[in-house]
Amino acid sequence: MKLLKLVLVAFLAITITNCTEDDDVETLEFNATNIAGTYNLTSFSAIETETETMNGASVITRYEEVGTSFNATFTFNANGSYTSTGTYDYTEETFENGTLVDSDSDTEDVSGVGTFTITNNTITLSSDDGPIPFIVTEFNSNELELGASESEPDYSFNLLIGFTRQ
Repeated sequence: MKLLKLVLVAFLAITITNCTEDDDVETLEFNATNIAGTYNLTSFSAIETETETMNGASVITRYEEVGTSFNATFTFNANGSYTSTGTYDYTEETFENGTLVDSDSDTEDVSGVGTFTITNNTITLSSDDGPIPFIVTEFNSNELELGASESEPDYSFNLLIGFTRQ
């Protein structure tokens, strides 16, 4: 009986370690040819923190914006151009010293056109608003995730945007 239990445990261990979450995901080199395609916007989150001194006391204001529903696509072309269409809904909450002071929901229109350049693991999207560099935190045959951050002594900003390839 002990041998049967040992064989069963070994079989389960081998089965579990040989299963992957998604066998269809292919790792790709990040370049203009491989990014070419249409992507659905699937996630958006931004956190901005500012510290100010008012009447001798520090006030830390934190803004948290989280996408709640998405109806937007981005198409990247191998020639370095892109188009985006659609909207996403989001909720923004404002905290002062950890206390919620405001909450609001709205819709953001992401429709536009522009160009992009790729350098190593950075993609810079350029439009009428100017260039915006993003770090590629995830890229494979199914997903693209872009991040941006900025940090100063009294200010920080972190952004994460997720896409799924159509």
